[in-house]
Amino acid sequence: MTVLIAGCGDLGTEAGLRFAALGHEVIGLRRSPEKLPAGIRGMRADLSCEVPVVPGDVNIVVVAVDADSSTEEAYRTAYIKGLQNILDALKRDSVEPARMLFVSSTAVYKDSDGAVVDESTP
Repeated sequence: MTVLIAGCGDLGTEAGLRFAALGHEVIGLRRSPEKLPAGIRGMRADLSCEVPVVPGDVNIVVVAVDADSSTEEAYRTAYIKGLQNILDALKRDSVEPARMLFVSSTAVYKDSDGAVVDESTP
């Protein structure tokens, strides 16, 4: 199985290493792929721009992007534009993964003072 991880920061890299440990091929999209550990094949990509060609054998896509800052523009660029660029690349390259996982951030919610934050939080 081939796993594409779009956004190989801390979380994406850890997920990639776990997939690799299970014997899967892992491709990590990152602005600086040379920082990726062994077990993850890096591809240079800025997800706010056009995504490079997606290999046709990708079965799973994990989107684990993170905003560059805590501004509304940065969140829109990472979570909306970045995701749209990934979806556009999958369509462009005729790749239909069996599974797709989107990881987001609770930082978009108001301060929770340590309370549990979920989809019903205002």
